[in-house]
Amino acid sequence: MSSRTLFQIAGLSLALGGMLGPFGHLVLHPPSHALEYQGTSQWVVAHAVLTVSSILILFGLFGLYGHLHQRMGLIGLLGFALVSVLCLHEAAAYAFDAFTLPSIQTTFPGEVATAPNGSFKQFPNEPFPFSFSEPIGLLLFGIAIFRSRFAQRWSGIALAASVFLLFIGLSLGHSPLHLERAIPIVLSINSLVFAWIGFGLLQAVSKRPRPGASVQTFVLGASPPAR
Repeated sequence: MSSRTLFQIAGLSLALGGMLGPFGHLVLHPPSHALEYQGTSQWVVAHAVLTVSSILILFGLFGLYGHLHQRMGLIGLLGFALVSVLCLHEAAAYAFDAFTLPSIQTTFPGEVATAPNGSFKQFPNEPFPFSFSEPIGLLLFGIAIFRSRFAQRWSGIALAASVFLLFIGLSLGHSPLHLERAIPIVLSINSLVFAWIGFGLLQAVSKRPRPGASVQTFVLGASPPAR
């Protein structure tokens, strides 16, 4: 399989994963993370979709970095590593919500507590560096994408700006109800930015010359080359 094909698959993975995010957050997800909704079929489907979305974005990120690594520098490497950890964390969290939490709910009804802006705290008390590494990774990776002269370079600025949207959403959410509405919107915007980056990768790959393609130059008045 050629590198061109791998980059195309990565672009499709990013685009599809990014577009699935809003469906999981805004369309399929129950109105809140209240105990009455946990473990329902709607809950399971929404978090299963979000699990697939995170995995697709993660796969796409490897192809994106492979395409741009020579132009991203150290900032891009660090941002890529941190964003990859973020995607792994999200995939694990959503998978827990979709496939493990319903079993816990059935075995220990009424004993599952949720955070106002998230699901069951399957990873309680996150270490201090880890909680800050996620937004830092998005910021650095977005800046690296913009500096790399990517086909859709402004998607990098949008990725970096999504970090500030997250903090704005958290600051405006003065109650659990506000957080239930604000955070999914911000996460959906972040997911759509990844879809934008995926389409940019497909555009960049489509403009590259195919491997083995030869370019012939004809001089005015000269005879065409013999075959």
